[in-house]
Amino acid sequence: MFPRMTSGSHIPIKTKGKETLLIYFIIKVYICTEHIFGIQKKGDGRKRIQKNPARIQMNTSQERFRFHIGMRNIKTAIAATLCALLYFPFDRNPTFACIGAIFGVGSDMGNSKLNGGNRLFGTIIGGFLGMGLFRLYICFYPDGSKHLLLLLFLFIGVIIMILASQFFHWPGAIQPGGVVLCIILFNTPVDTYISYSINRMVDTGIGVIIALLINLLFPRERVYKYLGKLHLHKRTNA
Repeated sequence: MFPRMTSGSHIPIKTKGKETLLIYFIIKVYICTEHIFGIQKKGDGRKRIQKNPARIQMNTSQERFRFHIGMRNIKTAIAATLCALLYFPFDRNPTFACIGAIFGVGSDMGNSKLNGGNRLFGTIIGGFLGMGLFRLYICFYPDGSKHLLLLLFLFIGVIIMILASQFFHWPGAIQPGGVVLCIILFNTPVDTYISYSINRMVDTGIGVIIALLINLLFPRERVYKYLGKLHLHKRTNA
């Protein structure tokens, strides 16, 4: 797909119009990782494992593991790094924003919407459900101390969360929603559970939005078109 770069080679750039620095950075990282790790070319690579069970173990032992760093890897890393960079001036924890960005970057825009939607919707339903159940719990134990009643609330919350995810046709939201629900019930102080839940929803939304913007601005076709202008991508006719 991409030609090997020697140690002294460089990218021939033709400044036509307003070329985006970020897309150039993505291409530069891609080529550097190809040079370092040896990205597998189309048509090369490992032998396929035979479907015959008697030969699977033999073929597996003969295979050699090879790194494969593609455009999705690089875009995911960029999306997470941008989230962390965005939060730096505000002295705010970017953990959930970075997680949302990592969830949100997919192989294409449709996949990004699905993965990011799962994370965002799961965080929203888990957050609101956790707030409601924890509010009921502190009616019985105002100090928020752990008692067996909390297990009953967890049981009820998981059932409601699964039903809600199925009702809205977002079954992939169950796992991320369960994470937020458990954190609110078991690891959130009484005086901050509301602000914590809202902040997690906002952070996840920011991460998912950044991931969608990265995939929207730099789809695979646009990057390859740019590579063609740099004479680094060879077009092959089927």
